[in-house]
Amino acid sequence: METNTVAKIIKVVSIIFGFIGAIYGFYAIDGLNADEWGFAIMIISVITAVFMYGFGEVIQLLSDINNNTRKSNNITDNEIPKL
Repeated sequence: METNTVAKIIKVVSIIFGFIGAIYGFYAIDGLNADEWGFAIMIISVITAVFMYGFGEVIQLLSDINNNTRKSNNITDNEIPKL
């Protein structure tokens, strides 16, 4: 199975984004005394990271489907493909 580099980059960026957002949210709660904003930053960054990771998974699945379809359409000697 080939891995798609774009999907891998999106997944890594989403994980980094989630960690940085969570750390900054904790910092905002503790250091800046902005409890509501810090909590909102944490929740929004984690939700965004989950959706970005999901988008990377969709790209990987579409790439896998494309690779498998390309391999299965290799018909030689005028054979009728088996269903």
